[in-house]
Amino acid sequence: MKLAHALKFGFASTICGATLALCAGGNALATEGAGTNLTLGATTFQTPIFSPPGFFYEADLNQYESSRLNDDTGHKLIPGFQINETALYNQVGYVAPVSFHGVQVAVGAVIPFIFVGERAEGQRQYIQNMADTLLQPLILGWNKDDVYVALVQGVYVPDGEYRPQDLVTLSRDTWEYQPQISVGYINQTGLEATTTVTYILSQVNKNPMAVFTNPFGSAYHSGNELAADYAVGYNFTPNFEAGVTGYVYEQTTADKLTDPYANAMFQQYFDGYFGKTLAVGPGFRYLTKYGAFLGEIQQEVYSKNRTQGSSYWLRWAITF
Repeated sequence: MKLAHALKFGFASTICGATLALCAGGNALATEGAGTNLTLGATTFQTPIFSPPGFFYEADLNQYESSRLNDDTGHKLIPGFQINETALYNQVGYVAPVSFHGVQVAVGAVIPFIFVGERAEGQRQYIQNMADTLLQPLILGWNKDDVYVALVQGVYVPDGEYRPQDLVTLSRDTWEYQPQISVGYINQTGLEATTTVTYILSQVNKNPMAVFTNPFGSAYHSGNELAADYAVGYNFTPNFEAGVTGYVYEQTTADKLTDPYANAMFQQYFDGYFGKTLAVGPGFRYLTKYGAFLGEIQQEVYSKNRTQGSSYWLRWAITF
């Protein structure tokens, strides 16, 4: 068993994997049901560093809590709104024992299990099951001195639980493509500055959620999403690091309905549902003979067309 020096090669909340079926007062939410497959804030300390050759496993436990669902001006939308989500993201993968001109190669997959409870406008729902699986068929890594770069090609498989009539679902019910790049300056006895940028391209959901903003049930195409996790820390020893982590999220293209008439009304009254989020908070990394342990608290200080709350991470990574 070898020590795990690195986190996952990026899998990447406002709601990590869960999707809300909410709309009130003529206001709207970003992407279909304000959901996303992005695990915001999960790719922070030492993300672009590859584990040693062999198999690796990482368990990421996330607790997300919010009592705010914001409108397109950042103001609270629904009185009495509450959501609590507990998620376990299991990443497994393999790092090849060979490299090509200094470039390492790996493959991986992330299997999430989520429990979420929601309360809004006198309605309550609790659901627990598997969310959409992330396949990572190609992961590339390179480093020179204290500079590290990792590239990930990811595909979300719509195999999570999805019931369009529910208040909250665990699947996006459509395939999604996720390219990702992580770049870091990491001195194992000094400063670290790392960012991981992820982009999600969605497909059309032909079985859309039952929401006020889509009363005719037109097929729904969520806008593309851009997110950047970040970490700035200091390695007080090669085994202990502390610093600041967080994430920035922005929807880059408008949501659309496939029916031309419904989409014209949708764009006129709801302007594409563009969402934004900014989060920041403290974090640490501690390396032991039993693997790497990480903890983070990330507070969302701004949110538009999305939930605004707090995210708590506890992570464990090891290689074999």
